[in-house]
Amino acid sequence: MQAKEGKTVNRGFKVENGKIYFTRAAERKIFFVLTIAMLTAGVMIKLGVF
Repeated sequence: MQAKEGKTVNRGFKVENGKIYFTRAAERKIFFVLTIAMLTAGVMIKLGVF
């Protein structure tokens, strides 16, 4: 099943005019994961793993 350009297909984002637009929920999930990754990296660096 292919989506027409500019139509949301329950992926959490849509592409319109060559730009990607994220839903509010998808954006929050992405930034949460990035925050946890940065926190983990900071702790590992502080512990001397890297």
